[in-house]
Amino acid sequence: MDDRTLRLRAVRAAARELGLTDDGLRDVYARTIGSRSAAGASAADLGRVLDALRAAGWVPKSRRRKGDRRPAGSAQARKIRALWVSAHNLGITYDPSETGLGEWIERQTGISAMNWVDPATLAKVIEALKSWIAREGGVDWPPADAGPLARAGR
Repeated sequence: MDDRTLRLRAVRAAARELGLTDDGLRDVYARTIGSRSAAGASAADLGRVLDALRAAGWVPKSRRRKGDRRPAGSAQARKIRALWVSAHNLGITYDPSETGLGEWIERQTGISAMNWVDPATLAKVIEALKSWIAREGGVDWPPADAGPLARAGR
């Protein structure tokens, strides 16, 4: 979704939360962008409309999507999250969010939250992610006991 569409949705949500009527929103458009319609408004124009709505008392809500899970904090969980984002950056996964990761972990382990998974199973999840990234992304992982010189390609 492009920036203009996201801002237009935010403008409509802000107007709804402020209780503006259609005419009231059109008045805000007229004052800020010089037109009573958002049809020809650019993303920057809509940004100015959002600023005007903030000045009128609108407070944006958190961008966190409904259902997003809070990140688990163990070292293994952080490594899994880093591997998950790396897999997304390589084009292997489509959803880099905590929700996407949680769904994948649930398919792998049968447990719905990463912070409920025991450390031994988390180690298996790490290895499964590494195998998937190696297979689909062409990443060549050095052996764990190779030492720093082998990792540097020497």
